[in-house]
Amino acid sequence: MKIYQIRTISDSRYAHIHAQMGQNVSMGKRIKVTWDNYLAKGNMISDFCYSSYIICLRSIALDLTSKYNGLAYIELLWDKNPLEIISKDKKRLKWLPEEDVDYVHLISPIEIPVLDTSTVKYEPSVINGKPCITEILGASEYSLSERKTSERKPHMGLFIEYARVENYDFFRPINTPILLCKESVKNDLINKQYTNLIFLEVGEII
Repeated sequence: MKIYQIRTISDSRYAHIHAQMGQNVSMGKRIKVTWDNYLAKGNMISDFCYSSYIICLRSIALDLTSKYNGLAYIELLWDKNPLEIISKDKKRLKWLPEEDVDYVHLISPIEIPVLDTSTVKYEPSVINGKPCITEILGASEYSLSERKTSERKPHMGLFIEYARVENYDFFRPINTPILLCKESVKNDLINKQYTNLIFLEVGEII
């Protein structure tokens, strides 16, 4: 059974969110965000918003957390973009949505150890100093310039014991803030045709 990482992509038609990496995404916390003016050229609202984190509409989060195990969400703490503060005519800020948007951040509280056969790189977490996966070697990658996803390299990536995730649909490696799901979940979400959402094959459940 394959494992997929949930990701968003930078599509300039949509509004983007800027959020500093390394924030504490534990349950009960909120992450600080602002609208991004660097990558975004348009202000259309997507189901999943491009950011350093997995951010989606609250209605989607409520639907997914009611159907799947191992998924939760935390609130966003909004701040104004500096250009938003000094602008005399906000209509000229083409990257700024015209209406308030109810986004939240999807997370998994379920932490799973990966097997020693996994091809990963670790670095100390900026939050607690403990080992954190910073790269999954051999995983599929998304090319923004080519707008396509590469194939995962054989016998490389994350490997997780089936018994560890038998009762979960979503999960993440220990002390690592990436959102993973099973192949069946990936297929379900693709059928929903959410905007601005992609899946990267990163490993296998064995």
